[in-house]
Amino acid sequence: AMLEDLKKWVDPLLHKRGWRLRELREFFPKNPGLLGVNVGRFKICLRLRWAARADEIIDREQVRSVMIHELAHMVRGPHDAAFYKAMADIEHELNEI
Repeated sequence: AMLEDLKKWVDPLLHKRGWRLRELREFFPKNPGLLGVNVGRFKICLRLRWAARADEIIDREQVRSVMIHELAHMVRGPHDAAFYKAMADIEHELNEI
């Protein structure tokens, strides 16, 4: 249900920017610090459960923040000033929706 809610939340932004997100799914990477990944600008994978406590769902607001981070990778790959500007712009746009 969380992934469906996230998709509905970002769909207007995706449409406005002409982005196509073919797949949004949960993943369980071996790296416990990895919370999300954007694969080829068409697929976003998000950690929804803590690595050490797989029975505990990560807070919705934290998952939303990771989603914004991964959407910013649609604009810019490296974590530089342009990337963080893209994150801020995306967050602003989503708050306007």
